[in-house]
Amino acid sequence: MIFPFFRFSLCAWAFVSTASAAAALDHVTYNEHIRPILADNCFACHGSDAGDRKAKLRLDQFDSATADRRGVRAIAPGDLANSEAWQRILSQDPDEIMPPPDSHKKPLSLAQRALVKRWIEQGAVYQNHWAFEPVARPAVPVPGAQPSTLSAELSAHPIDRFIAATLSRHQRTLAPEAPREVLFRRLTLDLTGLPPTPAELDAFLADYPLITSSTPTASTSTRREAALDRAVTRLLASPRYGEHFARTWLDAVRYADSHGLHLDNVRTIWPYRDWVASAFNRNLPFDQFTIEQLAGDLLPNPRIDQLVASGYNRNHLTTSEGGSIEEEAEARNNIDRINTTATVWLGLTAGCAQCHDHKFDPISQRDYYSLGAFFKGLADRVWDGNIPKPGPLVVLGDAKVQARLNAIEAAFPPLAAALSAKAVAAEKVQKEKEKSNEIAEVVANAAKVDADDDTDTLSPAKPKQAPAKRTTPVSYEVVWAEDADTPYAINYGKTAPAGEWRTGPGVPVIGGQRALHLEGSQERPVNFGGGELLLIVRTTAKAFAYFQADPAQPPRALSLQFISEKKTKRVIWGDPAAFGPEVAKDAIVAGPMPAPGGYTRLEIDAVATGLAKDKPYSGLLVAQSDGAGWWDHIGTACTSPSAAVDPLLNSGAWVTGLRNFGRAEAGLPLPHE
Repeated sequence: MIFPFFRFSLCAWAFVSTASAAAALDHVTYNEHIRPILADNCFACHGSDAGDRKAKLRLDQFDSATADRRGVRAIAPGDLANSEAWQRILSQDPDEIMPPPDSHKKPLSLAQRALVKRWIEQGAVYQNHWAFEPVARPAVPVPGAQPSTLSAELSAHPIDRFIAATLSRHQRTLAPEAPREVLFRRLTLDLTGLPPTPAELDAFLADYPLITSSTPTASTSTRREAALDRAVTRLLASPRYGEHFARTWLDAVRYADSHGLHLDNVRTIWPYRDWVASAFNRNLPFDQFTIEQLAGDLLPNPRIDQLVASGYNRNHLTTSEGGSIEEEAEARNNIDRINTTATVWLGLTAGCAQCHDHKFDPISQRDYYSLGAFFKGLADRVWDGNIPKPGPLVVLGDAKVQARLNAIEAAFPPLAAALSAKAVAAEKVQKEKEKSNEIAEVVANAAKVDADDDTDTLSPAKPKQAPAKRTTPVSYEVVWAEDADTPYAINYGKTAPAGEWRTGPGVPVIGGQRALHLEGSQERPVNFGGGELLLIVRTTAKAFAYFQADPAQPPRALSLQFISEKKTKRVIWGDPAAFGPEVAKDAIVAGPMPAPGGYTRLEIDAVATGLAKDKPYSGLLVAQSDGAGWWDHIGTACTSPSAAVDPLLNSGAWVTGLRNFGRAEAGLPLPHE
């Protein structure tokens, strides 16, 4: 579990005397006592880094440390006299003493020597790095086995037994029980980070009885324990509990509300912060807590909250500083993710292995960058664009909106399957046509050979050229805006474009349930997708939109224009002067205004408006001058030379487009799919 239920210890430590920690220890362990000494003083020359290792000796591994080297062993378990490392520690000879003077390390202290001595005497038992050891529940010390005095109530509590056992080795004892007010204040601060209110304190004092000479000890202890349980249960149920414990977690995973570099722009990632607090409050199992943060987006059909949890991977510093090098920034982002994940989940200071094999922890440089491979393919961009919400994004709403989003998400798979089936069918038809064309060409060539045959059997046969492979163009329509249109990720949070998608009685529609209503002189960009796909004019491309004028106030003019990096011409219906002389001088006049009373399909051709073949476009700008009207069913009619190369018809071409285009075009961040 993220935070297992615990009982609050009734005691605080009181120091009554001092003694040597090493002398008081009954059992010295490698991880707790010896590894820190060796790591600080020995591993730089006798650790995991082969590049700086001296004498081919490793003191971080049992086999190497105890190996016989021409009759000499660095460590001989249970035998101090034959442990060369111990003799070097004691030596006064500057050529023999360890650590050596040129290491700029001080000789081991008396306490450190005592620990190493006791450890070798006890058999020099090695342990794996503590981060790789399984969690084990130790035996609870037996009450009364330590000199430290414990009351009957305290002796029943395992936490106090462990504390008392440790204190007794140092000839120290437990302090008297704290007053009830202090106990409850400590408990409340520990679980919520806030002091108790006067009313909460009064309620606890009324529920948690004092022990007096006139009250039965057994019944009072039972009442006190029940009161404490009720107080802990109430505090754990408080939203403040999750917020308090989330704070330390968010510090560890480098959460921040700004990008951290250059302009240090605001970063809108607070839903991840709220998810962490909610995870603590829900007592989310730790394995799920881990999976959803590291890879929530890779779960089958992930929920929105699981996608939000994977925002853990987006907490690193980002920038769009002009002098930055993209490859360097990407490597820096990846290194940040490796180091944070290793520290938080593996308990390893992995950062040293960025430049060389780790000198103290068991991780090689190869291991380090192998871990980084897990993060190398993330979809976020290197540059943040100095905007609050660089993609990819998830769209969040209140309970009502979220329910609608969930319903749309549930309806998506059958629509995607139907589109895939149509693409497969189109490819099948295309292949059949190609095969028929090839057969017809073979027959035609054979007939031509027969007609040209002049019975000259003495001349050598002329080689026949294989017929060129032909492809059949595929034509289709894509409706990009019906019931709604898609804003680019870069535009999230900005002022909404003109117009409103309306529904209900009196709203005329071509398809779906909504239509876009524009009133007055307005321009409205309609994006074709969310910017994640490079759309180009392959063979032909025509944009279309359906318009119906308001009979009471028809506009003076309408226009359509491809949105592209290349300047394109407007196509105008109605009075071209309505959009001003600058627009009118380069515009194409298509004809008069459509008659009111019903929808009219308006169309413009990409090539005719200046958008040549193989040039990209990203949407359609619809505009009207004065008046009011309805727009609906906006899209493109395309012809491609082959379904295989068109990302709107072939999933392989779609993925290739995302890989090649999505990470290269700084102006189009990738939205969440």
